[in-house]
Amino acid sequence: MMKPTGLELDANTPDKGSQKVIPGVYPAHITNLRTHEYNGSYVFNTSIRIADEAKKMDIDGHDISWMTGREYVSKGVWLNPNPAEGQEWKNKRYLEWFTNCGADFESADTNGNIKVGQVEEGDILGNPVFAKLGNAKYTDREGIEKEKIEVSAVLPWEDGKPLSEDELGSDVPF
Repeated sequence: MMKPTGLELDANTPDKGSQKVIPGVYPAHITNLRTHEYNGSYVFNTSIRIADEAKKMDIDGHDISWMTGREYVSKGVWLNPNPAEGQEWKNKRYLEWFTNCGADFESADTNGNIKVGQVEEGDILGNPVFAKLGNAKYTDREGIEKEKIEVSAVLPWEDGKPLSEDELGSDVPF
C-alpha cells in the first residue's frame, strides 16, 4: 500500500510540461573537451554552456532565458592523423570546427596550407562561440530509437568574451 502524502491533484489542472529546447543558434562558451582514440583516429566531443546573453533572446517567439547555464555536448568531430592519399579532406571538418572554437592552427606555408595539430582542452576552454543546437536521433543499447539535443555546429562569436577560470569552475545553478 502506498504511503499517504496528503497531496491531491485536480484532474483538470493543465499540464505545462517541461520547457522544450528550440533548435537554433545560441551564444555559448566551451566548457569541456573529451578526446577518445579509436583505430588510430581521434574523436573529439566539445561541451558548451549557454551564455548569459541568452537571457535577452527569444527564438521563434519563445523566451529562452531559462536555458542560460545549461550544458550540451557536440556530436563527435574526427581527426585522422594519417589519412590515405587523397583523403586529406576528411580532416577539414575538424579544422573548421576547432578554428571556430578559437584554436589557433599554424600556417605551414605561403600557399595557405595549415599544420593540423591535435587540439587540447587548454586551446579552447572558456572561448565564446555560437552553438547550433538541434535534435539528433540515436538507437540505445536495447535497440530503442531515442532523441536528444546536441551541438551540431559551432560558429565564431567575434565580440564574445572568454570565461575566466572562476566562471568555468562555477556550478550550474540547477
